[in-house]
Amino acid sequence: MPWRGHLRSLDGLRGLAVLVVMLLHFTTAMTPPTGSAAATVRSVFQLGWIGVDLFFVLSGFLITGILADNRGSDRYFSAFYARRALRILPVYVAALVVVFHIVPAVYAPHPAMGRGTELSFWLFVANFRTLPYDVAKLVGHFWSLAIEEQFYLLWPLVVCFASPRAARGIALATIVVEPVLRFAALRMGIDGNAVYHYTPFRLDGLAMGAFVALELREESGAERLRRWWRSAASVGFLGFVVYVLPITLPRPVSSELRLSLTFSAVSVLFGALLTGVVLSREGRARRALGHPALVTLGTYSYSIYLLHVPLMRAVAAVGIPQTWQFGQRAPLMWVIAYPAAMILLSLLAAMAVWFGYERHFLAFKHRFPYASEASARQRRLAVDRLTPGGPGVPALR
Repeated sequence: MPWRGHLRSLDGLRGLAVLVVMLLHFTTAMTPPTGSAAATVRSVFQLGWIGVDLFFVLSGFLITGILADNRGSDRYFSAFYARRALRILPVYVAALVVVFHIVPAVYAPHPAMGRGTELSFWLFVANFRTLPYDVAKLVGHFWSLAIEEQFYLLWPLVVCFASPRAARGIALATIVVEPVLRFAALRMGIDGNAVYHYTPFRLDGLAMGAFVALELREESGAERLRRWWRSAASVGFLGFVVYVLPITLPRPVSSELRLSLTFSAVSVLFGALLTGVVLSREGRARRALGHPALVTLGTYSYSIYLLHVPLMRAVAAVGIPQTWQFGQRAPLMWVIAYPAAMILLSLLAAMAVWFGYERHFLAFKHRFPYASEASARQRRLAVDRLTPGGPGVPALR
């Protein structure tokens, strides 16, 4: 089965996600001359917000696959949460300690961050708060991690206690309901910023990845996905193009529909792309995503995501902000060179963190298997009894 085991192309897909997010953040404050080539490049880079949605689809797919494959294991919950903690917490905790305790202590002009704000990060609910500017400019992008952690808290319960068919239905229903929920919220006057950040309005990407993972594990599911993924990709791409193009529609409903449907279109597009990648053993897309540069970015993407914004602030503090005067003299060169340099710096910093710190925690993951040795032995025997050619079972001719 081509979707089981480690897929290099999925590392590349993760690398693509973090790349476009960095291009977004590293050019947000730039102001190249209107109508210039530099302005065009920057406007393309500003579409990098879709990288977060790609992360959501990938997380939904990978986490659901792990949960579905270990459903029924005697250490289903304990192993899952222990392994997630080893993956997420070491770098995350270090980042919070630096931002909320070391930075205010070392950098005197920096104001206190606030206990309530800090607590929201420790509890992974910061996406529901309006953050002070000094916090937002350092760790505001952690909002997406909060959504994923909330997903990790609830979705294992669904996969464990619902049947695979019911879990698949819940995922599909979420994909359908989310745009309606967003539109209703906007019509009721809920702020667009809240709709962008609040978990109840951003679940379709995670649900899309979960649906693909569950469908692949159903009989004939892979064939169904194989028949439909290209059509789904076309629909998702068309929806995204409608968002990007300067099409004038009646207001105020037009802006509300765009915001409501764009996230759905992007989720469908990335769900289809993911499906195409995992189902094809070869192909240009899979070869492109297997490029060493993308795979490297994907391998260290978690630390890159956490570190790249604080690094950008540190570089600005020593005198090289996005609005540096050189950028006014050579805007096109600047809009390309600055992100390239910051991407390289972020990668090097993430690699240093991984080799010097993170990998020592990840080495403990093997101590938290999903099944005890006795349970694993029983499952292997059960599989052997049902497998043609297994021990004690004549091979089918």
